[in-house]
Amino acid sequence: MGGRYKRRILLATGIIASVIILFVQTGLHQPVKNVHPLPRINQSRLDFIYTEKYKFKELQKKYVRETEPCPKIPIAIDKQVPTYQELAPLSSLEAKGFDLQNGGTFIPPCKQSQKTAIIIPFRNRYLHLAVWLLHLHPFLQKQNLAYTVFVVNQVVNGTFNKGVLMNSGFMEIAKLDKFDCFVFHDVDLLPEDDRIYYTCDRAGIKHLAYALEEWGYQLLYQSLVGGVVAVTWQDYLRLNGFSNQYFGWGGEDDDFYVRISQSKLDILRYPLSVSRYTMVQHHRDSGNDINDNRYRLLRESITTNMQQRDGLNNLQYKLESIENFLSLLVSTFHSMLIKLGTLNQGLSNSRIYRIQTASSIDIIILIFSSLSY
Repeated sequence: MGGRYKRRILLATGIIASVIILFVQTGLHQPVKNVHPLPRINQSRLDFIYTEKYKFKELQKKYVRETEPCPKIPIAIDKQVPTYQELAPLSSLEAKGFDLQNGGTFIPPCKQSQKTAIIIPFRNRYLHLAVWLLHLHPFLQKQNLAYTVFVVNQVVNGTFNKGVLMNSGFMEIAKLDKFDCFVFHDVDLLPEDDRIYYTCDRAGIKHLAYALEEWGYQLLYQSLVGGVVAVTWQDYLRLNGFSNQYFGWGGEDDDFYVRISQSKLDILRYPLSVSRYTMVQHHRDSGNDINDNRYRLLRESITTNMQQRDGLNNLQYKLESIENFLSLLVSTFHSMLIKLGTLNQGLSNSRIYRIQTASSIDIIILIFSSLSY
């Protein structure tokens, strides 16, 4: 019994001695040293890290917002909007910047289901155009509309042909980008209500401007389809566009109604209380006299189905060149620019497409990149 106890003591003593020797040899008995100490982070560095993290989160939120669908009813809608009479005098306007991309395109902070091209048939009404741009850019952007404004300008002397301008504009614009909706807009009409949405409807043709101030905000007649019309790309092809036969004032809009009726498409209108427009007063333009042949052409359109042979399918033109806008300015425009401040600076970088049509009408398509005062 005594011998066994001694052996246990000796074994335990040996184990303890071995552990002590190992501890000394490996240096584990020394105090722990931080060979590579962590750098000290001061408060400013911490602030920077948290700031960058916050920015990243905000960037993520922004990305989410831009990929979310736009609401069907925009939040910023105010119903009544000021018309040009309520705007400050053009000579005293302060600098204004519209959040436009190159080429006059506005991209909303959300995903819009339609891309809209707004086409203005135009000749020599530069003051009206300036007022229109001032009024419509904020109006359209409040609707979160993805849009581009195109001004199709007849620049040579001769009788005005609105149908050729709109058809030529449609054909060339369709080559630039894939637009879902085309809004054909007179330059002298300004909407008075934010609830007039500049979008297209697959259910039919949207006639937006029919309750004008000078008409007592009434629809003159049921077959009226003019002023501002929104048409899908597919429906415009189905209608074969506008007629090319109407030179001078009047008839092309009534002919367009005939095409809509013959194509069995519906005309959609907002209530009279909503679809209100102001017409900027002006004298009749030279070269845009009343078309004395409009009733004969209209009867021919009804009785012979002129839609099948007149419109986009017989429009012949070629794209001749791309020119700088300032090279096309005339003295009348310069005098108006003086009143409007630095309008020419805003238009100097605009892209311009010059077109020669089969009917010898020169056309330019102006894609406004910016407008500043």
